[in-house]
This record gives sequence, structure tokens and C-alpha cells, in this order.
Amino acid sequence: MRAKGKATPNRAAEGVPEIHGALSSAISNIVRALGSVAGVVALWDEDKHKPFEFASYGLNQKTMLQLGHVIDGAIPHLEAEHLSKKSLKELSELLKHSSTSALDRFHVVALPLKSEGHLAGMLLLFHPSEKPQLIVDHPAVYNIIMDEVGIVLQNARLFQRLVEEKRWLEAVIRHSADGILIIDKEQRILGFNPALERMSGWKPEDVRGQPCSEVLRICAPVKPHEKFILRKIDALNAPNPVEALLIARDGGQISVEANYAAIQAEGGEVLGSVIGLRDITARKEAQELQTTFLSVISHELQTPIAIIEGYAGLLSEEGMDLPKDQMREKLKAIKEESRRLSEMVDTLLYASRIQAGGLELRREPVDVPSLIRRVAQRMGQISKLHAISVDLPSSFPTVIADYERVQEVLTNLIDNAMKYSPKGGPIRIEGEVRSNEVVISVVDSGPGIPRGDRERVFDRFFRREGGIATVAKGTGLGLFICKSIVEAHGGRIWVDSPPDGGSRFRFTLPRLEPAALPAITLDRLLAGVNK
Repeated sequence: MRAKGKATPNRAAEGVPEIHGALSSAISNIVRALGSVAGVVALWDEDKHKPFEFASYGLNQKTMLQLGHVIDGAIPHLEAEHLSKKSLKELSELLKHSSTSALDRFHVVALPLKSEGHLAGMLLLFHPSEKPQLIVDHPAVYNIIMDEVGIVLQNARLFQRLVEEKRWLEAVIRHSADGILIIDKEQRILGFNPALERMSGWKPEDVRGQPCSEVLRICAPVKPHEKFILRKIDALNAPNPVEALLIARDGGQISVEANYAAIQAEGGEVLGSVIGLRDITARKEAQELQTTFLSVISHELQTPIAIIEGYAGLLSEEGMDLPKDQMREKLKAIKEESRRLSEMVDTLLYASRIQAGGLELRREPVDVPSLIRRVAQRMGQISKLHAISVDLPSSFPTVIADYERVQEVLTNLIDNAMKYSPKGGPIRIEGEVRSNEVVISVVDSGPGIPRGDRERVFDRFFRREGGIATVAKGTGLGLFICKSIVEAHGGRIWVDSPPDGGSRFRFTLPRLEPAALPAITLDRLLAGVNK
């Protein structure tokens, strides 16, 4: 069954056509040189203990399928340096019985392939005699065969190693939490990883080949729209990371830490650059938060400490003989400022516990109207300039909540309303009943909150600038605490402005029982249709 001048690769490792071609060419040359009818060469993966590449000559796919499993099991038997005639005959018979009837009249010759002293595979020949005469007459021919197959094997292993390294590199880039951007020496985009796709909003296929200065711009933190940070590629090997801004697809600015590395040819020619971009937004926010914290605390501590120190120094001076009423007044001031300091420290510790997940709730049925009226009455005694009113539906349902925590939210919101309407005015507490929750609102008559600040007012230490906000005292933690308490209850809190001005802070709490839906009978439904 002479082959029709054609070698057939039967099983591929990793789909590498170059290895198929070399191996097919080798088996074709070997079969024709030895005068065999057909042959198979199989390369052995010693680590995985199985063949990883096959090529045949003179055998069709059907025959190879019949021989495949036998070849898999036969190769380990060739591991001995010298096979006995008995074992070789047994192996030949095993392979022969597994072949097609068209090959029954030919002898099966199985030769081990060695590489650096280790089993590298098997050469299987279908030959008219028990052993090719050329190998019998010229044993060196076997070494020539080994050399040719050895070259293919080395190339296969090298290519396999390159494929594996490529896959490792691709996996590292694909799963990296940092953005990785690759550009050529003209700063045209060659590609980037999924992390940078998420950061920027761009897809690689949409911007590949475009200048980096037009999309995926990496700019200096100062005047980002005027200065493009990438200049000459050969200067990109910066020893230290550079802080920059990444301009996203929607125009947003993302604070990043950029690392640059030039890609160079062996001769030193710059081919492009790899740029690593780490999102440092959270770190920048933490730094700003720390700065704000120090600024707020130093500002808020300065006044009470100065008053306490001044009055205490005055009262401790020798020979100071103040009238009792003046002494009582100054001691009262010291007591009041000490109370303020104590409350400030308590608030800071409370906020820290909340941030660390230490907020615990004691949920129980709460009569919200009585709670609201009690807080309104108590807060109304603090300021004579503000008139606090309560407007609630007559059938206000019971809620499941922590009584003390809800009282704290109401107290903070009313206190906040008083701070930002220092000239006085009405403060309304309103209620709304919904199917699964209730909505409580605290409405003041102050200057209101700009739309751009309405989300940020609930952030830790956030304080608005300008106007009344500049002189209002506080740590900037009150609304943060309110939000944490409300969300711990499964509710929401937000702020808007009513039509008549001011600010309206609203929060929700879950009802003890959802509102019952009205029953609709079939008669009522049909009656409604017939009308």
C-alpha cells in the first residue's frame, strides 16, 4: 500500500502548523529512504506521559484512528535502551493486529527515538521485511534518522515553550488589575488589556492604530487639557512612577500612576513602549480625606481650646478677684466648651466605628409620630429663632427600627437645619406613607444646597465652602452618620430643594407590615369594564 506521495499530520499539539509540516516532511523522507510502505512518527511528552504530536505517511485518517490508542500505550515499552527481539516481536504483533487488513502482509518495525538520553518518541514503519535493509547494512542511517527527528523535536519543544510563555504573558496581562497599554514608536495604539478597557471606556478594536494623543490621553495632573505627558518614546524609561490623569472616553479624568518602559530591538532601536496605568483614585481620595480631616479638626478644636485655656489662665492668676457672677459665667463657658470637645471626640470615635462596620442596631416596632414630636419639642427649646412644626398623616404605620438611632438621625438633621438657617425661620418635619416604607422629611428655610454637592454632603468631613457654610460649626460627620444609620436599616437618604427654597432632607424606613392591597372581585372588575 504505497503512499500517494503525501504525508498526513494526524494529531496536532496546540495546532502548530510549522511543527506539523516539519514532522510530516521528516516521516515522508524516512519512509521513502528506507523503502518502507508507510510510517508514523510520534513525539512523546515525558512530563505529561503521553504523545503530543503525530504525523504519518501512507496512512489515512481511519487507519490512524485504529492505531492511535495502541501507539499511545506502545511508546513507554520502547523506553529500554535495547529492546529484545521477543519484546519487539510482541509489540509488532500488537500493532499489526490493530492495523487494517491492507497492511497485514507487511512487517511492523518500531524504533525508539531518543533525545539527550531520554525517550523522545517512536518511529513506526510498515516494511516488506522484518527490518529495513538500509539500517541493517548501514547502522549509521539510524543515527541520521535520529538527528533529523531530533531537530524537529527540539524545534517543537522550543515552539511549545514559546507558546506556553506567550499564554502565561497573555494571562498576566489579561488578568492584571492595572491597565496595560502598548504603543508603537509613533505613539499609535497597538492594544491594551481589559483593565484599561474598564478604566477608559474604550474597546481595543475601536482605537487600534489611532494616536494616543487623540484617544486614551495620558496627561499631567495640572492643566490636563493643555499638556500631553508622552513626548519622545526614547525618554519613557522613567525610574519612578509618574502621577498623571487618564482622559476616559466620556471625558472623565481618572487619577493614575504611570510606569513607562521602552521596547527596544537588539540594536537599541526603539520599537514602542509598554505603559502600566494604576488607578489611584481611592488613594487620592484617602489623601484628600486625611487633609480635610486635619483641617476640620484643627479648626474645630482651636476655638474651644482657646476659650478653655484663656479662661482657665485668667482664673488661675494670683490676685485675680472676680465678682461671683463673672466667675460663674467664665466657668460656665469652660464647661460648655469642654462639652463641645467631648461631643467632638465622641463623634469622631462613632464615625470610626461605623467605618469599621461596628454599627449595631436593636430593631423593634417604633411609633414614629411620637418619636418625631418628642425630638421636635426637645430641639425647639434649643433655638428660639426656629419654629419647628410636624405634619404627619393621621394613620402613620409602625416601622421596624432602632429607636435611639432614628432619634439620632432626626436630631442631626434638625441641628443641621438650624446651623444653615442662622437667622431663624420655620423647620418642617413631614411624613409620607408608601406601600413598603415610610418617608420622613426635614425641610428648612436656608439657602439650599447646589445640585453638584447634593451627593457629596453625605461624605465624611465634607463641608461646603462660601456663605453660611463657612461659618457653620461642625466636623462634617453628621450627615455621614445619618446616611450610615439609615442604610443600616435598609433605607435611603437624599436631599433636594422644595419649590419654595431651602433644603429638604428625606430618608426612608421599612414598615412593620406592607400595606394591604385593595381586593378586586370579578364582579367589580367586570363592572369597571362595562362602564
